[in-house]
Amino acid sequence: MIIIGLESCASCKIFKEKYPNLPYKEVPRKVAEGDTQSINLKKRVSALGITEFPALVNDGMTKVLPLTMLTESK
Repeated sequence: MIIIGLESCASCKIFKEKYPNLPYKEVPRKVAEGDTQSINLKKRVSALGITEFPALVNDGMTKVLPLTMLTESK
């Protein structure tokens, strides 16, 4: 599982700190020209239909998972 956060998002920061063992990817609000990694991340997030952050996705970043999976597994 991977946590997807948005740059400068307070609740995303809380999730990142609460689950330090999970990978965390941060979506920048603005992408510099030529920053292919950030562009690809934004495209993936858009393709998955993620509009609210933080979000939880599977390891392959092909499916959005409910955030309750984290609270249920604790």
